[in-house]
Amino acid sequence: MTNIIKDDSLISVIIPVFNGEKYIKAAITSVLSQMKNSLEIVVIDDGSNDYTSTVIQKLMQNHQNIYYKYQENRGVGVARNYGVEISQGEFLAFLDADDLWAANKLTIQINAFKQNPDIDIVFGQVEHFISPDLSTQEAQRWNYPHKIMPAYAAGAMLLRRETFNHVGQFSETCEVGQFLDWYLRAIELNLISFLPPDVVLLRRVHNDNSSQKSKSYWQDYVRIIKSSLDRRRSQF
Repeated sequence: MTNIIKDDSLISVIIPVFNGEKYIKAAITSVLSQMKNSLEIVVIDDGSNDYTSTVIQKLMQNHQNIYYKYQENRGVGVARNYGVEISQGEFLAFLDADDLWAANKLTIQINAFKQNPDIDIVFGQVEHFISPDLSTQEAQRWNYPHKIMPAYAAGAMLLRRETFNHVGQFSETCEVGQFLDWYLRAIELNLISFLPPDVVLLRRVHNDNSSQKSKSYWQDYVRIIKSSLDRRRSQF
């Protein structure tokens, strides 16, 4: 599969959001700031009951490449899949509503595709940053020296639509770990990922995502990994 990307290739950016009035403007602005003209931003509102839609509609008044769709709350997997379905881009990218793209994210990844036309997926590095509204106790817990790490995450990914379709949609039944499930399936297909050393994703640490995870949270991840191992064993 050859992944030639042209300067005018349309990139669709899928942003699922649920009650994201505090952060969605910054997320969308970080996409609008990219040095790339051929962009469409598809925001899928997964049943928000705050002022998320108001914030987005204000942005849409000045940016014709932002598209907004509302659906009943069905989860991030459904929202991402719906965004892919209605988008038009030859290439796909994703961003969570509380995170940000680095200013040169797409430039780095487009250049990676141009220099390595046989790769299937480009990622990058992620840098965590503390949101001002994070409690002092939680902020201290996140104060570790290595805040930059490899970003195997949906928000760091750029790939062709053809590649996404080859792997298949995000799981709509996993409560967590939808991207891990998707990426393990990509690995099973022997797709080639490229990991530049540059930061492409800024992940916000805030009160809603910094707390200790429940036992069931980690059990979901174990189940996803076990399912992948079972699929691999069945091939022998």
